[in-house]
Amino acid sequence: MMLTGSLFIGAQEVPASAGSMKALNPATNAEIEPPFAFGGRAEVDRAARLADEAFDSYNHTSLAQRAAFLERIADGLDASRQSCAGRVTGAFDRLHVRVVSKRMNAGASPQTETASWTRFTACASFRGSSKPAVSLP
Repeated sequence: MMLTGSLFIGAQEVPASAGSMKALNPATNAEIEPPFAFGGRAEVDRAARLADEAFDSYNHTSLAQRAAFLERIADGLDASRQSCAGRVTGAFDRLHVRVVSKRMNAGASPQTETASWTRFTACASFRGSSKPAVSLP
C-alpha cells in the first residue's frame, strides 16, 4: 500500500483542501514525504454523511457478515504491517534501523495489536456476543 498523504473518503483519494502537514524524522528533524492532507468542512461533511449511510446498511447485516468484514480489515492490517514498519525504520540511520527492527520483531507492534483486536471483535460478533442493533437519532 503506497502512502500518498491524501484523505480517503468514500473509497476515493481526496486531496488536501485545508492545507497539509509533513511528519518529521526524529533522528534528523528532516521532513518526511508525503505531506498529509487536512480536510476542510466539505470533506468532513461528506465523510460524516457517508459514514451515516454506511451505518444504516451495516446495522442490518448478519453477525456472520460483520465478522467477515472485520476479518478483511484485520487481513489488510496484517498485509500492510511490513511496509509500514519499513517506512518507519527507513527514516532512521543504520544503527537506529537495527535497534528499532529488533524491538519491532521482539514484541507486537501497534498495528499487530490492532489486527488482533479486530479479529477478536470479529469472533465475538460471529458468536453473537456483540450488542444488539442500534439506531441513531
